[in-house]
Amino acid sequence: PFVLTCGTSDVLAGHQAIGPLPFENALACPVAPGPFCEGSVACTHDFVRLAVVVLLVATGTSRGSSVLLTRRNPEMRTFPRAWVCPGGSVDPGEELAEAAAREVREEVGLEVEASDLQPLCLWESLYPTTREACLSAGRVRGHHLVLFYTARVDIAIAERSLKLQAEEADAAIWLPTQHLWAFSLQEAKRRAAGTLLEGGNVDLELAQVSGKDGFEDEARSIRLSELAQLYPSTDGMLNGCGEAHMFALRELAASDTLKASGFGDDGGETSSGRRIARRTK
Repeated sequence: PFVLTCGTSDVLAGHQAIGPLPFENALACPVAPGPFCEGSVACTHDFVRLAVVVLLVATGTSRGSSVLLTRRNPEMRTFPRAWVCPGGSVDPGEELAEAAAREVREEVGLEVEASDLQPLCLWESLYPTTREACLSAGRVRGHHLVLFYTARVDIAIAERSLKLQAEEADAAIWLPTQHLWAFSLQEAKRRAAGTLLEGGNVDLELAQVSGKDGFEDEARSIRLSELAQLYPSTDGMLNGCGEAHMFALRELAASDTLKASGFGDDGGETSSGRRIARRTK
């Protein structure tokens, strides 16, 4: 199992050393007291599961690069209507990169090679997400270590092949990377009281919508200010992006993946309080 500690040692995935990675958890982690928590609850489960998420970076257009986000199906039990990147749990005995490629294929119909995936960052995920909900449930129901990968795809092929898994997602958007600055966790904290995102009145076209009443009855665009806020939104409409995914998008903005795609350095500041994960031998 992975043991998460501070330090600068390499992270191991299977037998492959993948180097030091940024590692974070929720600002209000229910099992770890800190400046954003009133207290904590005991972590009483037997093991931490592994999960993978892929940030698909599309290139091949004069408009610059973009990254795929999907909106979780409103019927889902956890995090309905949250905007996230495709991913899921790793099956027993499955290699991490193979699991990531499988999740992309299942959820959005795109093919990526496991060997082409590049590790980006790590996130500790717990459910329920609040101390009160954990106390009500009597335990932590889910505990995952999530490895975020990046993968490059050609926009022409990706747009043509994109097919959402209806049980998982009901909309998708290719987010231009010029807007990644809006997904800063620091900006999200400042907007927690309902402050509007400055410069967020930009309408972004959805790549695909599969609502119950058909495409034509669904909104075909979304305002950047609705997308780039911490889920769940304070207006009660369940808008916004998952906290882990906001962290990963910010790390993507500072990564060599985007710099190699021509993305500028103006969004290069990463989230504060980085930690490094390592696997003990």
